Amino acid sequence: MAGQGRSPTGAAVTVTTTELPANLLSATLPKRPYPGLRPFEEKEWMIFFGREKMTADVIERLARQRLVFIHGASGSGKSSLVRAGVLPKLARQHLRHGEAWHPCTMRPSGGPLWNLAQEFARLEGRPGESARVDEIVRLFARRGATLASVAGEIEGLAGKRLCILVDQFEELFRFEREISREEAELFIDLLIGEIDTTSELDEDEFGPPAPPAPVNERHAKVHIAITMRSESLGECTRFDGLAEAINRTQYLVPRMSREALLRAIQRPAQIYGGEVTIELAERLIAEVRGREDELPLIQHGLMLLWNTALAKSNEKINLDVGLLDKGVSLASLLSNHADEIMVTVAPDLRRSRAVENLFRALIEQTAKKQAIRRPQQFKELAAISNVDTQELRTIIDAFRKDGVSFLTPPISTEIKDETTIDIGHEALFRCWKKISDQKDGWLKRETEDGILWNLLLAEAMDFATNPKRVLSHAKVQDVNRWLARKTKPWCNRYGGNWDLVDTLLKVSGREASYMRDVNAFATVAVLLLIITSCWIISYIFSENMLLIVIFFISTCIFFFFCVILGFIVLTKKINKFRVRGFSRN
Repeated sequence: MAGQGRSPTGAAVTVTTTELPANLLSATLPKRPYPGLRPFEEKEWMIFFGREKMTADVIERLARQRLVFIHGASGSGKSSLVRAGVLPKLARQHLRHGEAWHPCTMRPSGGPLWNLAQEFARLEGRPGESARVDEIVRLFARRGATLASVAGEIEGLAGKRLCILVDQFEELFRFEREISREEAELFIDLLIGEIDTTSELDEDEFGPPAPPAPVNERHAKVHIAITMRSESLGECTRFDGLAEAINRTQYLVPRMSREALLRAIQRPAQIYGGEVTIELAERLIAEVRGREDELPLIQHGLMLLWNTALAKSNEKINLDVGLLDKGVSLASLLSNHADEIMVTVAPDLRRSRAVENLFRALIEQTAKKQAIRRPQQFKELAAISNVDTQELRTIIDAFRKDGVSFLTPPISTEIKDETTIDIGHEALFRCWKKISDQKDGWLKRETEDGILWNLLLAEAMDFATNPKRVLSHAKVQDVNRWLARKTKPWCNRYGGNWDLVDTLLKVSGREASYMRDVNAFATVAVLLLIITSCWIISYIFSENMLLIVIFFISTCIFFFFCVILGFIVLTKKINKFRVRGFSRN
């Protein structure tokens, strides 16, 4: 059986099954042998090498217990393992036996039940139908519902095999904190309810296992693979039954051996008629061995080197150490690539600030000072970053185009208001100097701005209980200049209460204006008092009628300013009573 692909020159090539591992069927080769920074996709299984044993291990666990929690460090290849390893192999194996396998992939960010319901609607052939998605969400919430029973009510899935990938499971913990714990708990109950407990019982210790419960023939045969960062394991203890489920079903992604890494580096190029020399492969491995982002940095570096070589030659592509400048690291290749994209899409200061606001909105720092991704719907992202929607689309497209993939979704996906925008991989903000610089990087600026807002919010809360605690005129000016580039949605990330802070600034501004008026009138009154005193002295020593008139007029002016000053003081007292009433309410 054969499949169509592309040669290094772009011409179509035929790849037979004899050139691939025996368990693979024919397919069309992707555009290039290395995907870059992002995880592998299911259609890229033909260039996914080095993790064959991991794939077999996960499939064996899925078959035995129907749910597997796959966790590991960032950059360990969790998502790629399932997307390009497990799911395609399952589909091919069951296709050989004449039984269709239905895979679906979702992430919890934004609403786990809605996202899963969208995938079920897609499998039913009704993608994008909000009414149908709502119906499926209600099925999830029905008493006694399971994923198998709900999937059984989906047209075309009754009695079929369904494999669900829940990617980036740690996003559920942010959703629970910020939006709904109830929905997060229901989602977890649906997941762990699919665990097959009978296979785990020890007959010698517990006696014969209980017979399995009768299975409804319409129920789908559901298998679930969940990927999660190992750092988030502690969060799982906050949900009933989740820690116990993980203890029974977890799979810690092991470190790839040197031989496996060599295979992952060299085999894709060979399929495209090219070659990666052993010297270059060894150098790449030595540079990132054992560090965070090992695999994505290698894949991104190889993609750039392949594209560079392809642009220079139409012959067989050979990647060797000569393509890497002396002293250039994989991390600097990534940082320089991101700089190049930014220069093309943001050549001036205004658009550079728009790019900065975009990436700052997509990153957050944990209590442990660890930077993580923060996916946002497009409409929320536009509000937080304070960037025009059309300009924001242009910037996002530049960072997600083919061969870049710094942002997701891919360029083939149309961006709508509800589209979730995310960073392709955390290696980007760990390696791109504009984000990661410890002195003046975007992440440092964002963290400092968050701290400033929290300090300002504390002062506003203090003012609400004690209206005398207003800001100085200089501080009001500084804060107003700083807030001019912020939005209410941005402030909501750091405690909100925009209106409370706005009240503090307005009252402080009025107080500062009042004090300026008082000082001005007081200065004039003092000057008039001095002048009047001089005329009084002159009058005492002179009987000149002109001096008497001038004395009279000066005295009248002096008393007039005293009346105005008294009126201002009285107005201030009335405003204070009003502010106290507002604070109590």
